[in-house]
Amino acid sequence: DPAPTEIYPLSLPDALPIWMNDSDRVIVIGYGPAGRTLAKLLKSQNLPYVVVDANATTVAEATAHGERIVFGDAARPSFLERLDVSRAKLVTVAISDSLATRRIVARIRSIAPTLPILARARFVHEVDLLEAVGATAVVAEEYEGSIELVRQTLSHFDFHAAAVRKFADALREEDYGVIRVAKELEIDPWLADLLREEDHDWITVPRSEERRVGKECRSRWS
Repeated sequence: DPAPTEIYPLSLPDALPIWMNDSDRVIVIGYGPAGRTLAKLLKSQNLPYVVVDANATTVAEATAHGERIVFGDAARPSFLERLDVSRAKLVTVAISDSLATRRIVARIRSIAPTLPILARARFVHEVDLLEAVGATAVVAEEYEGSIELVRQTLSHFDFHAAAVRKFADALREEDYGVIRVAKELEIDPWLADLLREEDHDWITVPRSEERRVGKECRSRWS
């Protein structure tokens, strides 16, 4: 079998696969656990995508299993241009190397000023750095781990599941702004109030039953 560098050289082959030319594709950089999961999701929904990875062995193994993957260094402008990154729908950078992630985001942003770039970060302090070089949104594992811990804890108490979901979503809003406030500050009251909200299930009542149901509701609440 040919080596991966012969199958997918750093300068991509002239005869690109059809899925490489889709202008609506998602480019997934990194084929670790996060990248693989995202690729599986995109494939399950029949959404166009291509994975990029710099590990030749990983690319060879994934290729053997039919994955839409190419070998290359996503930090090299020439590779990104050959990949036609500016025509993608969005790019997700899902590698664990924080320095390489910042370099890749910066290079992509210099080529595609308006392209949505989603980046993965391991720690809180990396969020601002990635946003500064052009990331559209950053998913911080440290934050997400904290949110999941809170969610799991709340699930053991008498909170409505929908209220817990709203609470978790609120923690993620504004680039995790609620979590990133000064550690000595208490949690904002409006956020705590979300957990006291009740979820309501709406039902359709036949017109013939409206009067009877209305009377029952009024008697119950009076």
